[in-house]
Amino acid sequence: IHVVSGHLRYRIVDPRREASEQLLTPQSEPGLIVPTLLHRVEPLGNVEFFVEFWRAPEPATQERIQSLS
Repeated sequence: IHVVSGHLRYRIVDPRREASEQLLTPQSEPGLIVPTLLHRVEPLGNVEFFVEFWRAPEPATQERIQSLS
């Protein structure tokens, strides 16, 4: 989660993990959302943010990338 302006509260609420809370701002590191973990976000006033989705390459793809290096 990248905050462009304002403040966003990001909470991990999954019972499989210890509860945690992070205040995200334009100056903070982006918030990392682990797939399948329950979480909540709460805007604190006006906020603009976006979510960037990443996927790890398949092992065969990693081997191909290494062979091209």
